[in-house]
Amino acid sequence: MPEAKQIPIGTFRVGAGCPLFLIAGPCVIESEAHALMIAAGADFSNVDTVMAHPQVLRQCRTNLDKKYANLHQTSGAGDLIDQAKVAELLGTGELSDSIATMGSKVLAELNGLRVVEDNLQDLDENFTSFLWVERPRQP
Repeated sequence: MPEAKQIPIGTFRVGAGCPLFLIAGPCVIESEAHALMIAAGADFSNVDTVMAHPQVLRQCRTNLDKKYANLHQTSGAGDLIDQAKVAELLGTGELSDSIATMGSKVLAELNGLRVVEDNLQDLDENFTSFLWVERPRQP
């Protein structure tokens, strides 16, 4: 097996005992209740899509399928994968009124949206798990 080499990139070093990142530990946070929201002036009967982060859609899948089976569930591309960005653009009128988003009611309050229904998460105790990573300290 060839010997590992260390490669300096500016003040950062890669390889041979210098990992790109370390897993600092698993994290679990309790998620806020998820609300379905639309633009303030939108007619809900014209809404055909709910756009939110994939995790939010997964945490609400059963309730969405039961109560809003007619809505196409999607995660946006680029910045639109973040429901906060979707909420912002719905609030400014830069997204179609046919789109709804999901998230904390705070998103609706901050962006002038109308909450259609709150507490759509499938589980009362709604947690999100992720890994916390950090860059290693350089010697």
